[in-house]
Amino acid sequence: MKYTYFEINNFKGIEKVRIDIDSSPKGDVYTLVGLNESGKTTVLEGINLLTYREDLDPLDLPGYGEHDIHDLIPIAKRANFNDSIMIEAGFMPTESDEKILARLFKKNVGATLTEPIGEFHITQAYKFENSTMVAGQHSIKWNINLVGKLKRQRIPKKISSPNWAECIRIIKTFLPSVVYFPNFLFEFPDKIYLENPPDNPDKHNFYCT
Repeated sequence: MKYTYFEINNFKGIEKVRIDIDSSPKGDVYTLVGLNESGKTTVLEGINLLTYREDLDPLDLPGYGEHDIHDLIPIAKRANFNDSIMIEAGFMPTESDEKILARLFKKNVGATLTEPIGEFHITQAYKFENSTMVAGQHSIKWNINLVGKLKRQRIPKKISSPNWAECIRIIKTFLPSVVYFPNFLFEFPDKIYLENPPDNPDKHNFYCT
């Protein structure tokens, strides 16, 4: 599974930006290049907000977590923001992923896929009115094509809940991890121990993850 793009709207200093990384499908290393204060760190923070895993302890690292969601509103719009903060990522399963996922769906859900999953995207959004986040309007949406036949079905159909939710749970285990280290130049340990770290085990576990 590989990322194909990231899109960020109304996030801190970014009004709108899209970063396509599928133009080099064989690439594994990507570099953000820009002048100071041009938004490189903000892009990484946006990606981190979308992909952050709750089991990854940020260790109170400065700049890692956001304690106030209002700090994400673009500075120039904080007085009266009536829009949504949106962060989106595109994904493309490899041929191997498609085969493995098809087997897992059949085994765990009883669904036989009749079409490839193909590229899909996940969108995370926060809706605001008068610079206040609307209750219940934090959403994470999956735009994904899951078509197949369940047991006793003759005609392929779009897989729906609760089977859809179980398929998504399986796909989540294939999503590539993104781990953002905002101050690794200063906090990165001299050595990383895979087990039994001699001191400050929390920090070692954080960077091993």
